[in-house]
Amino acid sequence: MGNRVIVLFIASLVAANLVAHHAVNSDDIDYSTRISLEGKIANIEWINPHVIIHIEVLSEFGVKQLWLVEAATPNTLLRSGLNRNSLSLMSSVSFEAYPSIINPCTVTCLSYGISITTASGRTSPLGDL
Repeated sequence: MGNRVIVLFIASLVAANLVAHHAVNSDDIDYSTRISLEGKIANIEWINPHVIIHIEVLSEFGVKQLWLVEAATPNTLLRSGLNRNSLSLMSSVSFEAYPSIINPCTVTCLSYGISITTASGRTSPLGDL
């Protein structure tokens, strides 16, 4: 009985970790819609399994919205030429992304990044789709 409890506990931890590692669940992304976002980088989480870039975007009404853009793995971005020093906080960027279909942008808007263009005009892929 004791071994079963331990096995079930470990299995639940593994399952929870697999589900929780995405900021945006792939079932919740609208792949039929591409959006363009322009703003300033507020935060960058250069972590496995996905790089997360937070940007402040001015809405059509002039209100700041925080967008979370999930990118591919750090390794994938490194292979495309992006590294920790490529992007800096408060720098202006623009993104092509797929929006989340479940988040109404009440606090943070969610998306999966396709590409990023820096202020210098350099465009790099963000996803492996």
